[in-house]
Amino acid sequence: MLFIAGQGRSGTTLLDRMLGQLPFFCSVGEMIHLWAHGLQGERCGCGEAFHNCPFWQKVGARAYGGWDNISAAEIYALQRSVDRSRYIPAMVSPHRSAAFAARLNAYVAHLATVYRAIAESCDGRIIIDSSKQPSVAYLLSRTPGIDLRALLMVRSSHGMAYSWTKLVTKPEVVDRVEHMPRYRPARSAAYWNLYNELFQGLSRLGVPTTVLNYEEVVRSPRAQLEKVVRLVDQPVREADFAWLAGDRVTLGPTHTVSGNPMRFQTGELQLRLDEEWQQRMRRVDRLKVSAVSGPLLRRYGYGFDGKVFRR
Repeated sequence: MLFIAGQGRSGTTLLDRMLGQLPFFCSVGEMIHLWAHGLQGERCGCGEAFHNCPFWQKVGARAYGGWDNISAAEIYALQRSVDRSRYIPAMVSPHRSAAFAARLNAYVAHLATVYRAIAESCDGRIIIDSSKQPSVAYLLSRTPGIDLRALLMVRSSHGMAYSWTKLVTKPEVVDRVEHMPRYRPARSAAYWNLYNELFQGLSRLGVPTTVLNYEEVVRSPRAQLEKVVRLVDQPVREADFAWLAGDRVTLGPTHTVSGNPMRFQTGELQLRLDEEWQQRMRRVDRLKVSAVSGPLLRRYGYGFDGKVFRR
């Protein structure tokens, strides 16, 4: 399994979609939202409602004999009791409470069941989970049967924070108008720090990891994708990249549970670096983001002002 981590609005869905075009990957999107969103009837990345998607019906049948045989609400409550950043110390500690250990083992059992069913439905290809949140990666690292590899997708904290101020409609919600959450820039920068720092702990658990920059993925997609291919021990073959030509990609549908609205885009897409923040972000917000994320900016190749200085 390949896990894509990173703060939201950092290009993780774009990366997921591109990797999903390679024949040895099976992209399922942000599995963290399976219980609360997918199983509540939101649209799959293929365009069908979750319960009408043949792929996910096959997964449900193999995992539980059908999704109707489980309570998504109960599993979601169990998930919320163990799958949070605050619980990572308890996940890795040998001295966790018996009550937490019982909940953790119960939820991990559900993960093992579902991912095994996905693997069978994907004909054994490498599963991509782009849930982003580090706590999910820590859970997967202790899930039986999973050989985990992880990558961190990092975007300039300024561009990421500006993107979270935009009003974005959720196209997967079909029975009402619903928007993605919005956050103040300083709060987004704090999460950027947290997610990036927590990711570093995965390598200490023996998980093979790598880091990609959003800006480099857009500028040099082929070179960055090849890094990921090597991370999962696959050969780099020219024929596998026929859908990629310079800065243009041709995307086919994938069965993603959740993610950025661009997961519904298919056909030819030109890759363009989103740097709107450099013209439209308020100076006071830039200063706040620099103050909060400044210590980590240089580590990932950015200047204090959020602009890329490493090529």
